[in-house]
Amino acid sequence: MDVKRRVLRSGAVLAVALAAGHLVQNIRQVSPVALQNVALPGAQAGVTALPVLPVSASLGGESGVLNDVTGITSLTSSGPGGCTATLALTAEADAMIGVMLNTPCIRSGRVVLHHAGLTFTAKTSADGIVALSLPAFETEAEVLALDAQGELARASVAVADAAAMRRFALSWMSEDVIDLRINEGDLVFVSRNEASDVLGNQRLMGFGDRSVATPMLAKVYTYPADPATKVEIQVEIGVTPANCGRDIAVDVIAGRSGMSDTSKVSISIPPCDAAGDILVLKNLAPDTKIAADN
Repeated sequence: MDVKRRVLRSGAVLAVALAAGHLVQNIRQVSPVALQNVALPGAQAGVTALPVLPVSASLGGESGVLNDVTGITSLTSSGPGGCTATLALTAEADAMIGVMLNTPCIRSGRVVLHHAGLTFTAKTSADGIVALSLPAFETEAEVLALDAQGELARASVAVADAAAMRRFALSWMSEDVIDLRINEGDLVFVSRNEASDVLGNQRLMGFGDRSVATPMLAKVYTYPADPATKVEIQVEIGVTPANCGRDIAVDVIAGRSGMSDTSKVSISIPPCDAAGDILVLKNLAPDTKIAADN
């Protein structure tokens, strides 16, 4: 069946919440980190192991072990049945955070990672490990790991390089397909799935495992170092039979000068007779010139 590709342009379908919100629920030489850990509430039955996250967003290859990491002091806490969750963070170059989560009671299972409004699901390895690299939005970066019962562990690390970074991200909780189209001067880049790293050097990254129940997904764009580079960010949402005619919730995260701001946005998807079309939104990201002037 032919699929319509007519592009719907909209600037009036957004209802932006006044209050900042959160969804509930990268190169060497690192600094010591402070860790806090909370015990797992109990064991969880194992299922067939799948990759934790797309390769473009992970560290350590298939072994799930962080490479060339030093200066970690790990604190652990035993819970019912002696089950322990450990979360270790390391500050990396380019204002990235190395994340190592060890959850032996959740093997090949669903966990949620959260940082500064950026929220996404990951799937642990057969040994209960998640290892990945995450863009920092704040100089004093905190990461939380959660399961279905609540908080597993939390840790924080100082990421001084984040003060020199500008970043834009989206987080959403659904099966919706949301892409970013980046116009940098005369260049155009488009992310087409959660494994995106199309700009190289971790400039455009995707996070989230769709294989778990109730997937939570995210995409992060890091602006060029030269503030004079003109950047336009478009958000593209496919209109499907699953989302047509309803509102979807998206968290919009803006990071600048080592601080972050998160806004909850409700996006109205066109009626179902527009299924197959693409909704294009140009007004979710801060204007480059305005941000540079402030």
